[in-house]
Formats: sequence, C-alpha cells, structure tokens
Amino acid sequence: MPEPAAPAAPAEPAVHRLFIAGRWVESVSGGTFESVNPADTRDVVGRFQAGTAADAAMAITAADTALPAWRAPPHPSVESSSTGSGRSWRSTRSAWPGR
Repeated sequence: MPEPAAPAAPAEPAVHRLFIAGRWVESVSGGTFESVNPADTRDVVGRFQAGTAADAAMAITAADTALPAWRAPPHPSVESSSTGSGRSWRSTRSAWPGR
C-alpha cells in the first residue's frame, strides 16, 4: 500500500495593497500586517498594507482632486430618472394580465 502523501506546504498568503488615486499601491512605510482566521489562527487569510498618516493624506488629496469631475454632469438627475421610471411603469401596467 502506498504511503500517504505529505501535506503540502501552506501557500504564501496574498499581499493586498491600498487603492489610492485609481492605483493599487504599497504603503509609504512598506509595513504590512497579517490577518488570521479567527476560527483557526494558524490560517493566515492575507497580508495587508499597514496604512500610515502619509497614506491617508495621499488618499484624501486624491479624493479632493477627483471630486469635481465625479460631481460634474452628465448624470441623470433624481427627478428626471424617477419621473421617467414612473411614466414607464404607468405605460406598461395596463398590459399586465388581469388589467
């Protein structure tokens, strides 16, 4: 009878980066921390960037820079989209069975 295979070495946990200014980046400090499965603390779920005040400042600056473009039209207004939905609903409800 063949010997059972030795258990495989655990895979290296994924390293997750910070999402700042539309890019995945490492922390300015280069520091990371591991997150473990609370049900089995031997199970490392992943390694994450240890964000610093400098990382937060970069993210805030990126958000401030992006806000005007994000806020600017074109986008449907709440009034026009809700009115349009209402008209569409009213125009089709007479076609429902039993009407």
